[in-house]
Amino acid sequence: MRSGILLALVAAGFLLAPIASALATDMKDVVQPRETVIASLDGIVMNYLTRDNMKIYKQNSPTQVPFEGGIVPINGRYYFWFNAPTPPNTEQNYTLVIENILTVVNGQRVMVDFTKNFKVAGSVAHYSLNPGVVLAASDFSIYARLNTGIPETIEVDFPSSRQVLLYPGNNRIDFSIASLSGVNTLTINVGSYAVPALIYAPEQQGQSGGNDSSGGGGTDSGAGGSGGTGSGGTGGTGGQGNETGGTGGSGGAGGSGTGNETGSAGGGGGTGGTGTGGQGNGNGGTGGSGTGNETG
Repeated sequence: MRSGILLALVAAGFLLAPIASALATDMKDVVQPRETVIASLDGIVMNYLTRDNMKIYKQNSPTQVPFEGGIVPINGRYYFWFNAPTPPNTEQNYTLVIENILTVVNGQRVMVDFTKNFKVAGSVAHYSLNPGVVLAASDFSIYARLNTGIPETIEVDFPSSRQVLLYPGNNRIDFSIASLSGVNTLTINVGSYAVPALIYAPEQQGQSGGNDSSGGGGTDSGAGGSGGTGSGGTGGTGGQGNETGGTGGSGGAGGSGTGNETGSAGGGGGTGGTGTGGQGNGNGGTGGSGTGNETG
């Protein structure tokens, strides 16, 4: 008999589990007045939710309570935020309702309302944020409302660590996304709050690589050297020294040119060795060849 009851309870547990776990939240049960509540809605959500889906009621009452808030999808998960109301007394129970959520229960697609009861109690939070979840595609701002009469310094860690001095009332904190590229999922710490953020930043343009064309052939071709005794000077492209005459030395071979260049003029022809008044003539040939000729 007892085993039968146990089996029935286990079966009931399995049947109820999908209903109980269809949607859930990590929201706190007790918050401060004016505290920015930031939490996630976990589970299967098949439709797009907006601020219009969110309502706050006094618990067990049809009376709606005005509030600042919003709900944003980030990587397939919804994050919502709202600034807690200030109760008329020291504490007050409220109910958050997220309406008209298309989800799956027991394998069936159903439209449900998600509810979360919470209590507002304690001292007023020092400051509140708006928004508490960020979806941005350009530089953006978060407003921090200081709820006390004394300025207060808070730490902010995006895009880099810095201190921000808050004054009583609204304070705008600006954020640049210049250091980001592509799709970024971040948690931005603003004082005591951890703000979920989804940021679409422009792709960074890489530097274009230089196109190095190889240079032309070297520009230096050997200038024709001075003709040695009885030798022709160095031509641009292998000129050949020729001599006619008695004892004049043989002309030196011309130097080779480099690359696609035109060789320099051939060197002067060598001075006739022992010939009588021999005269060397160097002529730069086309394409850098020089021919040294001398007459003995």
